[in-house]
Amino acid sequence: MKFLPKFALLLMALLILPAPAADKYDVLAVHKTKATFTGAREHRCMGLTSLCPDRCGDSCTLAVFTIDEYTLNEKKGEYGDEKQTTFQFLTENNMKKAKISADLLAQIKTLKAGDKVVLEWEHRYMNRDGSRWPERPVVKLEKLP
Repeated sequence: MKFLPKFALLLMALLILPAPAADKYDVLAVHKTKATFTGAREHRCMGLTSLCPDRCGDSCTLAVFTIDEYTLNEKKGEYGDEKQTTFQFLTENNMKKAKISADLLAQIKTLKAGDKVVLEWEHRYMNRDGSRWPERPVVKLEKLP
């Protein structure tokens, strides 16, 4: 074995290692709404690293919505989010790296302040390799006529 080139050993190690675990999650709440797009605003990172706020990648553009009406609010347990009056989410950072899918980002860029939309999101409790954290991904965004 000591005669194998280093790259062969590395290749063997990669073949033996398990694939990264996929994210698992529990849905704590489902929100289906009709909302008004109030616009995009800049969110400045307040971190304290030497890269903050301009080079850390956490200063972002937020898409902001006012909730006009709920068509469904399903809270699935004690910790799910209650009904909201506003909802906002990160779209891309100050280095133009998308924080959401390309399709959703393209949809956001077509919206103007005052546009009415169907907006749906979930409150999820993510789980990967023993780490747990909340996420609130948009599952549907559709401009109303």
